[in-house]
Amino acid sequence: MLWWTLRQLRSKNPAVRRRAAAKLSESREVRAVKPLIAALKDQDQHVQAIAAKVLGEIGDVRAVEPLVVALQDENFSVQGAALKALKRIGPTAVGW
Repeated sequence: MLWWTLRQLRSKNPAVRRRAAAKLSESREVRAVKPLIAALKDQDQHVQAIAAKVLGEIGDVRAVEPLVVALQDENFSVQGAALKALKRIGPTAVGW
């Protein structure tokens, strides 16, 4: 039920958003890329970091630019997750 998980990414409860982002890791569904990109700007740093991680696992090049922006986040866990995701997507896609 991808639609339900994507809906949970917009929950007011950060714990629900965290679980939803983590659950998307299991599916690696390309339709989750845009909502996960939006989650990179979530108010909860854990949601942001999980979203970055999952974007790396999905490997869609649409996530490259938002992940590069996330490298400048004030939170080190978000920065680290974004860097790992970019490495996972691949140097060719990133242009390194």
